[in-house]
Formats: sequence, structure tokens, C-alpha cells
Amino acid sequence: MSADEFGCTREIAAIAAMLSVQNVFVFPPSRRREAETHRRRFAVLEGDHATLLNVLAAFDANGRSAQWCEKYLVNYKALVRASAVRKQLFRYLERAGVALVSCSGVDGAHENIRKALVSGLFARAAKLMPDGTYRNVRDMRGANSVALSIHPNSVLFERAPEWVIYQEVVVTTKAFMRDVTVIEREWLRELACVVVIKRI
Repeated sequence: MSADEFGCTREIAAIAAMLSVQNVFVFPPSRRREAETHRRRFAVLEGDHATLLNVLAAFDANGRSAQWCEKYLVNYKALVRASAVRKQLFRYLERAGVALVSCSGVDGAHENIRKALVSGLFARAAKLMPDGTYRNVRDMRGANSVALSIHPNSVLFERAPEWVIYQEVVVTTKAFMRDVTVIEREWLRELACVVVIKRI
């Protein structure tokens, strides 16, 4: 399964572009509360990937304006770079013969995007444990199992979805999952490889 099969290659390329740049949200010490309010404006309950997509879509809709970025405390340079990366990804996809299609405005669009993400990130699926931490499904029963937490910068921080996928793990005081999206267990069964399915 891939993004073109879910009709969302444009959205997945945009998300990939956003993940290639530094944090798009700006939190000046004197404006932290305002910055958090603006971040919530873009936030999507399904998680960080769709939130990043919202930011880039809003940037496009507002003429890629530096003034708009300043007003809503998002990183103008990062968004310009993400736009350039997205354009480059579109060219690569076209050269590879992959149709550039969008699921925007289609019923179930967010679900299609999340399913496409699961197709690519199934090895980074994690399940909520009784102690409130997460374990990667590949090794949640193994001796090397690591307790994972949702990063405080995630829109899912302080929520506890049962199943998630994540982009990366950063280790500071804990092992934190960054760029987290809520998924359904059944999607792993449908979309992931046999090795992962056997461990669920």
C-alpha cells in the first residue's frame, strides 16, 4: 500500500517536506501563551502529521506571507524551505510515474492520510501500556523493550491514544516519540508486514 493507492500523494509529500525542516512553531519566551494558542489553531486531534499539513496549507492559503508567519508565530524560513522540498518531491514522484493526487475535500481524507502513514511507518507503531508509557510493537515483549513517552511538543501530549505511529525517538530525560499520529490497531493488521502482525 502507498499514498497513491489512498489518493493522497500530495498530502504525504507535503508532510514529508514539513518533517525535513526544523520546528515550524516559534515559542518566544515573552509570548509562549500566545504561541500555544496559535499552535492549537492548527492542531488536529489525529496528531502531529496532520497538524503540520494544516500549517503548510494555511501558509499557502495566505500567500506564503512573512507577516502572516510573524502574526501566528510560525517559522517563515522553515515553511519556505518545506515548500521548496515539497516541490522537489512532486518532481521526483512525477518522474517515477506516481500520480499526484489529493484527498482534500474527500470523505475520510484524514483517515486515508493516516493509513498511508501507517503503510510507511508500521515499524514505528506503539501501543499504550497499563503504566501509561508506550512500547514499540516490534519489541514490546522483548528484553530490549524501551518505555516511550509522547514528546511534550506533540499535540497529543497529555492525551493517551491506545495506538500511535511516530516519526522518531529522541532521548533526553526519557525516550520521547516525536511527530506522533493516532492509528487504529486494525490498520496494522491490514497494512503492515507479517512480522509486525505476528507480534501484536
